[in-house]
Amino acid sequence: MTFAGADRVHFIGIGGAGMSAIAKVLLERGTSVSGSDLKGSRAMTVLEAMGADVHVGHSAELVERAELVIVSAAIPHANPELARATADGIKVMGRGEALAAMLDGHRSIIVAGTHGKTTTTSMIVSILTNAGLDPTFLVGGGLNDSGTNARSGSTDIAVAESDESDGSFLLLHPHVGVVTNIEMDHVDHWGSLDELERAFDDFMASTDQQGSLVVPCGDIESRALAMRRGTVLSFGAGGALEAKAIQTEGQVTAFMLSTPSGEAEVHLRSLGSHNVSNALA
Repeated sequence: MTFAGADRVHFIGIGGAGMSAIAKVLLERGTSVSGSDLKGSRAMTVLEAMGADVHVGHSAELVERAELVIVSAAIPHANPELARATADGIKVMGRGEALAAMLDGHRSIIVAGTHGKTTTTSMIVSILTNAGLDPTFLVGGGLNDSGTNARSGSTDIAVAESDESDGSFLLLHPHVGVVTNIEMDHVDHWGSLDELERAFDDFMASTDQQGSLVVPCGDIESRALAMRRGTVLSFGAGGALEAKAIQTEGQVTAFMLSTPSGEAEVHLRSLGSHNVSNALA
C-alpha cells in the first residue's frame, strides 16, 4: 500500500473525520487533492482553504483526473464516482488502507480501544509536540492545542487514532500500540466479544517487537493478550503508571504520576476519572 506516483488523489466522502485528516496531510505534502460528500461541512471548508477542490454531491466526472481514489466505508458500491473509478481502472483504496499507507516508514503510535481513543490520541500529540518532536498526526477530532485533527510533521514519528469498527485497524503496524479498553461494540461487524478480542490480539501481534504495548492494568483480558506479545506497559491502579492523590481544582484535575522512573505532578485540563486513565495511557 503506497501513495507513490499518485500526484492527484480524489476522496469520496471527504467530509468525514478520518478522510479529511488524510486529505490534510496529503495537501501539506504537496499532493493535489479533490473530494466530494453529500453535505457540506466545516472540514470541507478547511480543506478548500488549504487548496483542495471539494464538491457537495457526487458525480462521475469528478474522478476523471484522479490517479488514486480513496473511498469512505460509508460509501455504497453504486456511488457514481466509485463506479467510474472502477470502470476506468483507477486505483481505489479504502480509508483504512490509505491510513496504513500514510504511516508507512514512520515510527507510529497507534491508539485502539472502545472508548477514549480521540482524547488519548490528542494527549499523545500534545505531549510530543510540546517536547519538540513534531509528529505527523491523524486524530478523529479537532485538538484543543493545535486546532486541527491532522498535520504532516517533520520527523519520522506519527500518531494516529485507529478504527476497529470495520476491522481496518488490523492493517496498521504500530511501533507503540495503545489499547484504552476492550468492550463489545460495533455488533454489525463483530459477531461476539470473543471475535473482537481475537482481533485485538492480532492488532497487538502486529506491533513492532522493538516497540511496546500500552494496556490498562484493570482490563484483565487485554493485559493477558498483551503479555504474550512483547514489552508491556500497564496503566491504572496496580500498573506501571498510576495516578495518586487525585484532586479536582475548578476545571483542572491534579494528581501525582507514579512511574518506574519516579514521580511527577500533573495538572490535567480535563475532568473525570476516565480522563485520568486517558492521560496515563
